[in-house]
Amino acid sequence: MASASTCPADSFYVEPTATYNRWDYQNTSGLLGRDVLSTQVRQQDTKVGAQVGLSPNYRSRILLDMGAFYLSDDYANISEISSDTKLDKTNFRGGTVAVQFARNSLNRKQYATNGKRIVLTARAVSGSEDYKQGDTSILPGFSQNHRWLQMRATLEKYFPLKGDKHAWGYYAEVVVSGQGTFANYRSTLTTSPVFAPLPDSRTSFMDSYRSPRYAAAGLRYTMPFLGKLEWRNEVFTHVNYQPLRQNEEQRAVRRNGFERPRLTASTGLVFQTPVGPLALHALFYDDPSRRFSVYGHLGYLLFRSRALE
Repeated sequence: MASASTCPADSFYVEPTATYNRWDYQNTSGLLGRDVLSTQVRQQDTKVGAQVGLSPNYRSRILLDMGAFYLSDDYANISEISSDTKLDKTNFRGGTVAVQFARNSLNRKQYATNGKRIVLTARAVSGSEDYKQGDTSILPGFSQNHRWLQMRATLEKYFPLKGDKHAWGYYAEVVVSGQGTFANYRSTLTTSPVFAPLPDSRTSFMDSYRSPRYAAAGLRYTMPFLGKLEWRNEVFTHVNYQPLRQNEEQRAVRRNGFERPRLTASTGLVFQTPVGPLALHALFYDDPSRRFSVYGHLGYLLFRSRALE
């Protein structure tokens, strides 16, 4: 959770913040992913700090974010485990500071059809890693310190057509992080930035969508369908630079160059209700752990950023 404040244009503010996230990813199979086998990754992140902000106008914000964080990840190094398997554990604690510029004129919190959003973030991270071996590991316990800088730039823009009834838009994101490798492959991925282009992307742990360095681009198109319904289509491609791979010792190693481009796509219907959007989508992800799926929700599906995002 985080505190919130409302400020007029040309305002300066200081805001204390506290954030807590918990994610429990399970190994699933089937079209709808309902055959739960076991927990593969369990993540908790906590951050306490403060934000100093300047709003030069109604739509823009310049932000200085400072805080102390504590990340705790439990995970398996293999795909099939039993419910009583002892998971590996990585604790990562330290401090972070970021400078961010954001401008947002989107007409909706979710499924926008007009406006523009741009977010530019530069972040420094310094912390200490403590790794404890589990039943699926061949590596002993390990501790080390980490320091890195990372940059993230996100841009999305929409162009209404035919009296605002049709709209197309584009999306672009670039992440460059100096994050080094952690004790093993899995712990390196749990800390890496995530490409999450669709509303439900953060509900799955997909190796191909986690990388310290990637670039992504996509197109979105919305048109009226049977009155008040909207038919929304989205397609993205992203490419990881120096992608991470697991070697025989379960450690993370970087491959040279770029990985092949990966495709993500969605098509579905959206209806705007007084309590938020009612949506049903057919989805495709280019990752071995998840391909085709169907996803629906009522209300806004907005996830809070992780401690190091």
